[in-house]
Amino acid sequence: MTEEERRTSRRISVFLPGESGLLHSTGKDESEQVLIDNVASSGLKLRTSGQTNLKEADQVYLRVNTTEPEGFVNLQGEVRWVTPRQGSENEWEIGVRLTGMDFEDWDAWYEMLGWHDDA
Repeated sequence: MTEEERRTSRRISVFLPGESGLLHSTGKDESEQVLIDNVASSGLKLRTSGQTNLKEADQVYLRVNTTEPEGFVNLQGEVRWVTPRQGSENEWEIGVRLTGMDFEDWDAWYEMLGWHDDA
């Protein structure tokens, strides 16, 4: 079974800048600038330059910059995997499954995904 066949929802390629960090930080601000590479209703793939502090099973927050009037969407989730980006020495790809969000955050996320829906 291919990766595409395992997916429960369609992935949408995007180019959205954002910020990510540990949800339960130890005090020091360790947020990272990220690029959201693709999204789905239940998760997304981040890309970051340089070494990342995130690792599998970390609980993270995400602040995704958007074109909406508010300017961002707040998300949270669990890191599912971290891998070096193929063909790059300095970039990492990070898979995040969205979890633990309030209804308002899910609503804002689905609304943001709606402007990509071409069906």
